[in-house]
Amino acid sequence: MVQFVPLKVETDGEDWGNWARQYPPEGNSIPIIYIIRADGQKMYGRSGGLPGDALPQLMTQQLAQAGRIFNDHEFALLEKSLAAANKALADGDAHAAVKTLTGMRKLGPLGNLGSFAKAAVEADALIKKLTDEGKTRLEEAKQKIAAGNPPFEAVLALVETERVYGLLPDLKNELGAAVRDLRKDAALRTTLEQAEALDKAKGLLALSGGKTRAAGALKHVVVRWPESPAAKLAAEQLEKVAPGSLAGDAGEAKAPASGASGSSSAAAAEKRAASYLSMAKTFAARQPEKAREYAQKVIAAAPDSKQAQEAQALLDRLK
Repeated sequence: MVQFVPLKVETDGEDWGNWARQYPPEGNSIPIIYIIRADGQKMYGRSGGLPGDALPQLMTQQLAQAGRIFNDHEFALLEKSLAAANKALADGDAHAAVKTLTGMRKLGPLGNLGSFAKAAVEADALIKKLTDEGKTRLEEAKQKIAAGNPPFEAVLALVETERVYGLLPDLKNELGAAVRDLRKDAALRTTLEQAEALDKAKGLLALSGGKTRAAGALKHVVVRWPESPAAKLAAEQLEKVAPGSLAGDAGEAKAPASGASGSSSAAAAEKRAASYLSMAKTFAARQPEKAREYAQKVIAAAPDSKQAQEAQALLDRLK
């Protein structure tokens, strides 16, 4: 009996009418014995008592079809994980939802907990929903990569899909294999490296106190791959995360010293100018004031460089 919830329904009154409509019994005499599973499925419903050992035997048989029964600790973990996952999805953070749900692996296979408890059924359905979403995004990314349309956005979509859905058991191997295949492709290796760096920076934003680290990672993308699609996206994100964070590097280029040191300073100035030029081009269409600001930084950083010439041309167009 401790594995059942006993319920007595009087056959005289509205309760019985509602019950009988949902669970029509076999026979009309009383008593009527029912066994209802946790998900509301009628397992048994017949008129007449069961003598001797017949009732406990029936209960034992039905328990075998009733699904897994969690103890209090397990059920608390299930409910807590499900609530946290639903909140993460409501906040638009599928990665956090997946990460939270994978903590239920100690309860059983993800997506197949083997229980008919409401929370378990909902958790299984949520795992399936997220797995289907991940598979759809994976196929879309693979098709775009195969078509080369356009390479960076397609590769970035695959990298993001692996980060968000890669912990799901039905997707882990397939996503990992897709990324490994890209790494073997010499033509896309650099593109993959840029996409992983940008996605890692964006992933840091979801961490507690990760905003500063994310800003540094985004800045690294802009500086390392100037004028690349990755740099443009990183620059846009950087302005949202830490507006004007590149301004600290924008001071007038220092006068180059003599010899090797002078060459090194000049190279650093040109690299900084290239980063600013990338930012200026990024903002030219939608934020001309920002574009002008970064174009002026280009000229200040390396006035005799080809980047400065491009920056001046951009300034002339933005007048």
